[in-house]
Amino acid sequence: MSRFHLPSVRVSPLVLALSLVLTSPGAWSQPGPGGKADYYPLPVGSRWDFRVKVGDDVQGSISEVVAAAETINDVPLVRLEAQVKGKVVATEHLRATPQGVYRYRAQGVEAKPPFLVLRYPVKPGDSWEAETQVGKQKLKAKVKTRFEEVVVPVGKFKAFATEIDMQIDGQPLKTTVWFVQGVGKVKQTLDIGGQQLVLELEKFTLGKTQD
Repeated sequence: MSRFHLPSVRVSPLVLALSLVLTSPGAWSQPGPGGKADYYPLPVGSRWDFRVKVGDDVQGSISEVVAAAETINDVPLVRLEAQVKGKVVATEHLRATPQGVYRYRAQGVEAKPPFLVLRYPVKPGDSWEAETQVGKQKLKAKVKTRFEEVVVPVGKFKAFATEIDMQIDGQPLKTTVWFVQGVGKVKQTLDIGGQQLVLELEKFTLGKTQD
């Protein structure tokens, strides 16, 4: 199998804090700075290191880093960078609210309207549709959710899975993202051009929250 060219991959970042003891999902509701109810903690300095597999073959690694807090058009956001060997290969700007986590910008270009990445409170069997445009690129998505156990190099978790069917400029793309409370994304699969790309969490560091 030919090697997958990692820098060309636009990974949908989506971010984490390691908690090995999980409680009942009925108590999880509001997002916060890396607490139990937060499925996408975004303190500056947070970092997720993933191994990358194409099929069953490990072909490298990629990191997602909350690099900075920035205010753009009077909206407080965080800049999430995807990095390969220290080189930034993609960026997005996110905002967490009590209603969910939204993507406001991708590669520095505004998403109109902001794209709903994760809806709060999390609950199995939830579903929603989202539509946005980034520059000339149009994106539509249908999302379904469930709870399930997932095993990745860093551990075993009860995760909240979001299964996403996308249309990007009319071209189909399927991705599933597994989120864990207080950690964020622990796994993601993408079906691209007949190949399956898999990200699995190997290491996580939670950034410091502001007082």
